[in-house]
Amino acid sequence: ASTGLNDKNADASFELQHALAVMKVKVKKGSYTGTGAVTSCSISGNPIGLTGTLDGTTGNLSGVTAGKVSADKSYTISQSAIDHDIIFVPTTTAGQVTVGLTMDGKEYTTTTSSSDTFLPNQCYTLNLTVDDSGATVSGIQVGNWTMSGEGNSIVTAGGYTITFEGNYSGIAFSV
Repeated sequence: ASTGLNDKNADASFELQHALAVMKVKVKKGSYTGTGAVTSCSISGNPIGLTGTLDGTTGNLSGVTAGKVSADKSYTISQSAIDHDIIFVPTTTAGQVTVGLTMDGKEYTTTTSSSDTFLPNQCYTLNLTVDDSGATVSGIQVGNWTMSGEGNSIVTAGGYTITFEGNYSGIAFSV
């Protein structure tokens, strides 16, 4: 507040942006003939960070190390795409992304054809289609980060676990 904070002027406004990013993997059944029981999805590559340090005064990330980030979620794939949200630290280094899907006890992997750079506070969406011959991924779209849904969503990164339990909505970050 321009006049200072005290007991008579206790209101302050803060504009915050998220230091992390989210990859929304839209998993869809192609010609896959198995059960399609998904238990986990992962992303890795130079643009995908596992850990880093945030400077709270500038909002800059430093010391970001690339790694594999996974999110556990149980569902059965279908012809309609099911969102699988994976929160990660963007490294700002361009590169291809490898997407892994653990389904029916086997891991299916595929790599994007383009070299991408990711920024904090953004949502990146890609489509993953699973066939009997493997998985294919299509281009990445950029948008605002919003999350809502029902059930439990568990994200693991850098040794930490973030859990959204039950009904969650109103978790939103936008530029």
